[in-house]
Amino acid sequence: MPQYPGPSPAPTPAEEATPAPTPAEVTPVPAPARLGPNTEPGDPTRNTSNTFWLDNYPLNDLFQYLARQAGFQYFQNPFTDSIKVTGELFKGNDPLENIRELALQYNLRSPVDRDALPPPSYSWESKR
Repeated sequence: MPQYPGPSPAPTPAEEATPAPTPAEVTPVPAPARLGPNTEPGDPTRNTSNTFWLDNYPLNDLFQYLARQAGFQYFQNPFTDSIKVTGELFKGNDPLENIRELALQYNLRSPVDRDALPPPSYSWESKR
């Protein structure tokens, strides 16, 4: 038997490659919704008129939402990025109290201490 068989015969029409089937249309997966400071937290399908249902919700985003509701600003804390909240949060409660309760639950120092905050109409005096 020869090691080199020579040129291969031309394919017959029956042996020609069949065209590949057209791929099925793939619907793109939407990007996850970005959480904004004014976006109500929780699952909108499970929230009720008086509670937010939180399922694996980022604590930083929840603190930011509650701080905004209380009229404060909140800066994301990289040390609490890994903390996720699951459970119900009552709507209509004092947002600062909710922040305190969450901080206590997760053994964190409350970012807001009402006694340390000046009253809203307080003004600083310059000493000269």
